[in-house]
Amino acid sequence: MNSSRNPLARKDGLVVQEMPDEVLVYDTNTNKAHCLNKTAAFVWKSCDGSHTITDIAQLMGTEFGTNVPDELVWLAIDQLKKDDLLDASA
Repeated sequence: MNSSRNPLARKDGLVVQEMPDEVLVYDTNTNKAHCLNKTAAFVWKSCDGSHTITDIAQLMGTEFGTNVPDELVWLAIDQLKKDDLLDASA
């Protein structure tokens, strides 16, 4: 990955279905489905390789109308890494 501070969402081998309050992600490599809640989906979609963790927290705070600590974003990032939904080769 380019940096855990500027995470990049994985795009290859995924089928993505956006729902009103969640995003369903099917990993064709592992045949596993992931249901991302509103918070995790926002973090995942914000992982474009140019946003820092702090940037993502600020964007989320603006979107949701509340203060979002960096730790919440890190928690989502850790889970996304565990589920192999971040690009490790970038």
